[in-house]
Amino acid sequence: MAELLATAIGFASLFLFGVAGLQVALFGWLLLTLALLDLRHYILPHWLTAALLFAGLARGFVSSSVDFSDRLAGLAAGFLCLTILRWCYRRLRGRDGLGGGDAKLLGAIGAWTGWQLLPTIMVAAGILGLLTAGMMRLRGRAIAADTRLPLGTFLAVVSWPIWLWSQA
Repeated sequence: MAELLATAIGFASLFLFGVAGLQVALFGWLLLTLALLDLRHYILPHWLTAALLFAGLARGFVSSSVDFSDRLAGLAAGFLCLTILRWCYRRLRGRDGLGGGDAKLLGAIGAWTGWQLLPTIMVAAGILGLLTAGMMRLRGRAIAADTRLPLGTFLAVVSWPIWLWSQA
């Protein structure tokens, strides 16, 4: 059902935003695909994340909404932020707390949004993760230190509407 709704929204964006609607739809569809893969299988395929990255950088050549240098800074900041966090968690806890795909995804999102929206995206994804964990707890599922939550899904779900809002 979520796939159908998101696809309908993507096609509606083609009509609402004209030529730019293709870019809006492409960003949404790639994020939707990545979100569902991470939710169901805890995997963010490199080729799909790379497609999102290159599409975001290519958009910099046809759209002036975000400077190309800000896109590159977003790519670097997104990737480095979660890579450093992953490394620190591993050193402190002795086990992985983030997958490598999460950092690549945030970098690719930064290539679309620029560095300026990344803090908002990270906070919104964190809130969504906390709400998800709270709902799991309310439904009787135990939440422990090793409970897996798909950060990539949260990043993808919040990025599209935040980016759309910034384009208005």
